[in-house]
Amino acid sequence: MIDSKARSMVLMKISVALCTYNGVKYIEEQLNSILEQTKLPDEIVVCDDCSTDNTVPVIRRALESYTGKLLLVTNPQNIGYKKNFAQSISLCSGDIVFLSDQDDVWAKNKIAVVNSAFQNNQRAVLVFHDAILVDKQLKLLYKSFWQTLEFEPRKFLCHDYNILLEKNVVQGSACAFRKKVFYKALPFPIEAIHDEWLALTAVAEGEIVPIAQPLMKYRQSSDNALGGLPISFIDKIKSWTTNIKNAVDYHFGELLRRAAFYDVYSKKNYNDSELVKKLDFLSYDNFLKKRVFCIENRDSYIIMLFPTYLRLYIYKRNAIKMFLRDLLAMYFCKGKTL
Repeated sequence: MIDSKARSMVLMKISVALCTYNGVKYIEEQLNSILEQTKLPDEIVVCDDCSTDNTVPVIRRALESYTGKLLLVTNPQNIGYKKNFAQSISLCSGDIVFLSDQDDVWAKNKIAVVNSAFQNNQRAVLVFHDAILVDKQLKLLYKSFWQTLEFEPRKFLCHDYNILLEKNVVQGSACAFRKKVFYKALPFPIEAIHDEWLALTAVAEGEIVPIAQPLMKYRQSSDNALGGLPISFIDKIKSWTTNIKNAVDYHFGELLRRAAFYDVYSKKNYNDSELVKKLDFLSYDNFLKKRVFCIENRDSYIIMLFPTYLRLYIYKRNAIKMFLRDLLAMYFCKGKTL
């Protein structure tokens, strides 16, 4: 006789939520990598955001052989990638939802490995993995996306998720989550990106499990909605020094954006979650607001905050970098006119 725990594992249905927009160059390659999985998804939901190329006909042709449940939605007008992802997730009927971009290539065992992580840990509500960075032709750029983020998974394994307050390390197309996380996350703040908001929400629902395997080729391309990423320290320096004004404007804009959706997060009723209680959220939120105030008003009090940078940032090197960026933003930004 199968016990209730085993039964829930057996019946766990898997959906893939895929969003497309003018992705004709790469979408067939990505769909083939999904169809070649050692464990196929039970359902594929594709939401096309009013493409003007042949993306939709290519999708239909590529998925002709798929025998699972298929839903293809073509938006009558462009709604943007954040709303499109929310739409595609909402249409999924599976217990576990995998997010997919249009231009990546999945390792054949990706679904199987991630699914095992959920089955082996009933408290796991979100699982994400490392990725290989590649160029448009899938040539290797960097062997580990996590290394470019300076992310080390050991703290997550100890249920320390405070790095999510500094930056998002859960890349959308490298993650899967229980559908209940999506319902908990609604409504999505307009300032937040879908993957970072889902990750913060997941903390309130259970455990986030990192898998230190590159289970995907993450294509760095101007066709990617979020654009390419600097892949080395030298590249990061170049991206700042080439046009420092744009760099500090972007940095300050990110501080304002995060401060805005942290206000939404603070109003969520997550206080009963033991994992949320471990987040130093109030301290970081107050610290973020002080940084914004100092930059907007060019207030030298920011110097006095340096010990707080060192205390709240997980890694000291990140604390120093953020402090220096804030100083540059004070000098170059025009405060609230951004």
